Amino acid sequence: MKPTNDLYQLIDSLTANEKGYFKKYCLRNGEASSRNYIKLFDLVSSLKEYDENELKKKLKDSSILRNLSSEKNYLYHLILESLITSGSGQSISSEMEHEMLKAKILAEKAFYESSRKFIDKVIVYCKKAENFNLWLDALDLEILLWPYLSVETKRSFEKITEEKKNVVENLMLTENARLFHWQIMQLFNVMGMGRTKEQLDKYEKVYKLNRKFYSENENKLPISAKIFCTNSEVFYFNVSGNLSASCEALLKLITLIESENEILSERMSLYISSINNLILVLLYLVRNDEALKQIEKLDNLKLTSLKGDSALFVCRYNTRYELYSKTAKFEEAYELQKKFKQELENQKNNVALNFTIHIHYYSFRACFNVGKYKEALYWINRILNSSKETVRQEVLSMARISEIVLHYELGNSDILENLVSSASRYITKNDTLNEFEQVMLDFFRKGLEENDVKKSFYGLREKIAALEQNMMEQRVFSYFDFMAWAESKIQNKPITEILKQKAETKT
Repeated sequence: MKPTNDLYQLIDSLTANEKGYFKKYCLRNGEASSRNYIKLFDLVSSLKEYDENELKKKLKDSSILRNLSSEKNYLYHLILESLITSGSGQSISSEMEHEMLKAKILAEKAFYESSRKFIDKVIVYCKKAENFNLWLDALDLEILLWPYLSVETKRSFEKITEEKKNVVENLMLTENARLFHWQIMQLFNVMGMGRTKEQLDKYEKVYKLNRKFYSENENKLPISAKIFCTNSEVFYFNVSGNLSASCEALLKLITLIESENEILSERMSLYISSINNLILVLLYLVRNDEALKQIEKLDNLKLTSLKGDSALFVCRYNTRYELYSKTAKFEEAYELQKKFKQELENQKNNVALNFTIHIHYYSFRACFNVGKYKEALYWINRILNSSKETVRQEVLSMARISEIVLHYELGNSDILENLVSSASRYITKNDTLNEFEQVMLDFFRKGLEENDVKKSFYGLREKIAALEQNMMEQRVFSYFDFMAWAESKIQNKPITEILKQKAETKT
């Protein structure tokens, strides 16, 4: 069995403070074996990338070498235990789970009144955060303790039972709302924005069920359920092209998350992504001043968790790229991709590829627009070499078409035919051969065979102009402005000049 790099990735994700705390945690018991684990920790940490053979060469302790697999596993769990003990990066919810554990330990030792105090603390938090599962856990323990509590301190059994019924009802309402949200997210992960009526019909079906559920239960829905329902609406309005409605839904969603500090704390990643989506919609609606205010809001967030930092990393680049695209700041976008490339290396173990793949494409676009074609090829290759199980077909199909355009600009005419054939097979096989893809493939397959290349681009421009009137096909142009590229070939001008002219007409 191939050795895993789980330990290496965990160590690589630790902050300097977390690494320091781990070593102190190991040395608490004073055993010689603790120093061996610190040694193994340091050796793994020193590797630029995980290589088991290199690690074995560095290890001189025969006892560790003989049982390297089990020693690595023990160290892995030891690190996790140190993180739990330190409380590093834990959410308030995790802290409350620890408070709940204290209550259970005290109950087992018959310190019933002391246990109840921790239960009360957990319930106060759960009411504000709408953490229904933990709330039920606390109520169940309170019921078990009830016979042993003093009359002066305990609540009536009826009151506890009624509270539990309400919590269960709110939990089920939230889970039903979560189900609709999950369904619409699954559609997005498979189909992207949707390029056919059949695909949009699938979105609409879930949206209608979500709306029916919301309208029938609106007066009794907890905030958690409303958050799921509203976020489902955001996705539907985006894919249906109703950006004004999406903007309103996003503002409502952000207000819901901000309604309680505990809810905001536990849903920080969703909060960040919601502000991110609002910025993108505002930019599409050419409400740039409002978008800049939201970008400032995003930049001023104070985060304490790795998950929040990772979400902010994605949104920071996503919004900046879109801002530079809409305001025709091409050199700024090019410099941004340099920063993204550097920071991406530090975030590789924290952020899954499917969350950054569209930013990979924007990085390609940033390089392409300023004529840095070899650097643009780096980003296209990263996309195409990724697993299609983790990346939406929509992005992969766009990358295939973009690869052909890029090699045309590089003057690699000898490989264009093979690239077109390969892209055609891939797109057809994955059922993403829509009108735009067909137009581009036909152009490179047939159009450029004509003696008059400029005439070929006139024909391409005419076909793209027709596609821009089709809402289903408009979606591809949010990735790359193929019309501007065709126009640049016709006018023999850099694509940046064409894009600047278009940006000026929109403002």
